Amino acid sequence: MHADFQKIGLSKDPFNGNADFDLNLSGSNINDLEGSAQLNNIDLKRGKEKLNIDYVQLNSKITSPINHQINIESNDFKISISGLYEFKNIIEASKQYLYKYLPSYVSKSEFNGAPQNFNFSIATKKINNLVHILNKDLDGFNNIEIDGSINTNEKQLLLNGNVPYCKIGAIKLNNVKFKGTGDLENLSLNSSIQQLMLGDTLWNTQVQLATNIQNDSIHCDLKTNSFNRFGNAMISADIITKLDTISINFLSSNFYINNSIWNITNGKKIRITSEKLIVDQFKLKSNDQLIAVNSIDNNDNTLEVKISNLDVSQIGTIAQQEYYQPYGNLNATLTIDNPVLNPSIKGNIIIDSLIIKNEVLGKLNASFKADRKGWVIYEGSGLSNNNNALQLYGSNIDNQLKASIKCINTPLKWASIFLSDYISDIEGQTNGTLELSGGLSKPSLIGDLSLLNLKTKINYLGTYYSIPQANITLQENKIDIGKITLYDRFKNKAIATGTITHNNLNNFYFKNIAINSNQFEAINLSSYDNDIFYGNAIAKVNTTIDGYLDDITMNVIASPAQASHIYLPFGNSSVYNYNFINFKSPQEESNVIKKKTSSKFALNITAITNPLAEITMVLDPKTGDEISGYGNGTININVPADNDVKIYNTFEITNGYYRFSINNFIKPWNFKINSGSKITFNGPITKINLDIGASYSTKARLYDLLNENEKKPGVIPDNELTDTKAKQNIDVKLRLDGTFEDPKPSYKIELQDKRLQGTYAYNKLERINLSPESLFNQVASLLLIEQFMPPEGIVNTASASSTAITSVGEKISSTVSSQLTNWANKILGDPNLAINLNYKNYNVNTDNTSNSAITRNEVKLNAKRNFMQDRLMLEIEGAYDWGNAALQQNNNSNINLTGDFRGQYKLTEDGRIRMSIFRNSNYDVLIDRPISRSGIGLSWSKSFNSIADLWKSKQAKRSTLNDSTTTILESN
Repeated sequence: MHADFQKIGLSKDPFNGNADFDLNLSGSNINDLEGSAQLNNIDLKRGKEKLNIDYVQLNSKITSPINHQINIESNDFKISISGLYEFKNIIEASKQYLYKYLPSYVSKSEFNGAPQNFNFSIATKKINNLVHILNKDLDGFNNIEIDGSINTNEKQLLLNGNVPYCKIGAIKLNNVKFKGTGDLENLSLNSSIQQLMLGDTLWNTQVQLATNIQNDSIHCDLKTNSFNRFGNAMISADIITKLDTISINFLSSNFYINNSIWNITNGKKIRITSEKLIVDQFKLKSNDQLIAVNSIDNNDNTLEVKISNLDVSQIGTIAQQEYYQPYGNLNATLTIDNPVLNPSIKGNIIIDSLIIKNEVLGKLNASFKADRKGWVIYEGSGLSNNNNALQLYGSNIDNQLKASIKCINTPLKWASIFLSDYISDIEGQTNGTLELSGGLSKPSLIGDLSLLNLKTKINYLGTYYSIPQANITLQENKIDIGKITLYDRFKNKAIATGTITHNNLNNFYFKNIAINSNQFEAINLSSYDNDIFYGNAIAKVNTTIDGYLDDITMNVIASPAQASHIYLPFGNSSVYNYNFINFKSPQEESNVIKKKTSSKFALNITAITNPLAEITMVLDPKTGDEISGYGNGTININVPADNDVKIYNTFEITNGYYRFSINNFIKPWNFKINSGSKITFNGPITKINLDIGASYSTKARLYDLLNENEKKPGVIPDNELTDTKAKQNIDVKLRLDGTFEDPKPSYKIELQDKRLQGTYAYNKLERINLSPESLFNQVASLLLIEQFMPPEGIVNTASASSTAITSVGEKISSTVSSQLTNWANKILGDPNLAINLNYKNYNVNTDNTSNSAITRNEVKLNAKRNFMQDRLMLEIEGAYDWGNAALQQNNNSNINLTGDFRGQYKLTEDGRIRMSIFRNSNYDVLIDRPISRSGIGLSWSKSFNSIADLWKSKQAKRSTLNDSTTTILESN
């Protein structure tokens, strides 16, 4: 079977199909047919698009005189009808109800009165492709369910439906439900929509529409709820339809836009006919904002629209132009003639203090006329701000464009609205006239512009450039920038040349834009500006810019011409960070550098380095760990539009350092990098190859390497033993090999003075260099406490341990206290809170033997805060004290977490008279137990230079010394 629906008038477009048809039906007439009919192997096409229908099957079965079941099913849908009915009466019985609801639009039913009592249902499967082919403006409608019933005896109509998703034009609806009940008088229909979207913008999260229809009259109540800028709406209206006339009478209603409520005055009417639109004092009002529409007296086919103080940001919201969000107040007077058949509009629009993207443009004035033939913008229209103006006037009649754009001292900063992704801080002016011609689809723009005192910042480079004067010529589909002289902030000069092509003001393409200079500022970025690279560079530059406006590629070849410094931040800011010298167990993987931006901008930098430039690889910005040096080589930094940064080529260091620290707990160490060390970049950060030698110089005694037996007389010659007690210049040698991903550090300790070669202590140091574990311990000791570690270890040597432990403890206590205070301030939001951590080691040896040593440790945590504008100070402290079980019998620990406190109050505003109260507990090493003290005190203090100053007035006092007298009552 073949059918051509276009030829038989059922379709305007080519629409035909083929199918196999099987028929197996029997009966005396159409109402008592039973059996099946089926279309198989369907090939249905609309134009070149094939409809996704494989088969259609009809089954008819009569189970009783009052139950006739018909099912029509395909792979896309299913339709069922069951009950008591006659085919010819199904439509007529339905029209009987519709005629009662809308008699002006539905012809009178020819229903013969035979009882009709049937149910019907429609269900779809995945039919979105089929729907879209049938109508390009429709999409979705998958899995919809519609069911209902008609009972003519009971005079009842029921209708229910559920549409999960559908798209009608630009409107998208999610989870649509409706329910209707009707009789021969009226139809009540209630609908709800879970989400209403216009384009990709969510307007409302809930929409409810209640309608009641009878005798050409419709009453509507619309309610919406939304969490976004469109807010809620409650709109009620009565609609009366009579043939070609629709009358709308608005009841008291309101809606929200950007949290502003708009009210519709009760009783305002709108009447629409086939030829006219008549409005009776329709008003939308929101505080002092007003939109009024009214038909002009004696001319019911002309409308007058007046707009007062309209916040134009609401227009930007409705138009979904938040990126270019406008601000300002709009006033307008508009006249609309013949709005239905042949509309034409004329009027004047004024926006005071128009602002777009935080840029104040000034006053916008537009006088215009528009109809179906085109539009005219009258001279004087445009933007003005004092003596600055951008005028636009002209016409487009019958698609013939003829207009002028006139720049009168137009501020160039207005261009930042469109170019803010690339440049900022724009200054300067432009003058000139541009002529628009052709058609709107293919416009032509020609003319000349002069630039004066242009200054701007290139965002991606951080550099500021200026152009005192330049001329730009706009030709057919081309913009010629000529030869422009640029200056950086140091008055260095560069020359820019090239063209920008376009296709009728579309597809702007930067073609061979070149900027060249023998000495020019190429980069001026801080770590806040760019996390890929930053620093400053004065260089010989050759720059080219190519690509479309939305996909620009900048290629920079630069060689330092003055002292420059470039940073490459390879680390992250987590608490644990990668170090080549590692005193911790957890290691974090290095992150691949990525930078996500909204603009498609590719940057390729070829840095030809020389000793004028310092390159610093920042390993950890928080601790300051970095590798930095001067040298030679070529470094290629590629930042493509997808932002997967790659770095290539080799940098050879002639002079530099490796700065290393332990998470800010200890001061950093600077290892001097050997000349000839190399860093080879192979793309990702993890693939950087290291070939670095470095050294750190300190002073230490070889004597500390000796154990107690080796220090005894006669074991080592006295002159050697004496030399070992003198501090020697020590070099801690470091080799960095491997990659960032798999580094292979190695160490060596060397004496700068070779006079001790061959001595017992020197040979022992050489043996340590051959033992990786011992060597690493000695390297750590030299860096942390600037002395060699005794062979017995720090905790087992009475003579050296107290000094070493106390030294380390003081350094760590100081830095940890600072860190704890900073963290507490941030977490608690209290800048006046201070937290201190103190560590002490007690080591007393009365007879110079290790067996008699008293060794104890104490850790104190202290919190301090001032109140009442610093007149009251409170301090609480907790302590934990423990002994060394191997060296003493009294090895019990003492815990005092909150027992210590101190308080001080300034009785006078100048603080001279103060009252104090305290309680503290400390471990007494000599009696080997803790003791507590508490008391109160009253103090008076005054500063003086001489005894005579004690009797001078406050005005004559100039204090440099401080003396105080304190009385304390103490109890033990």
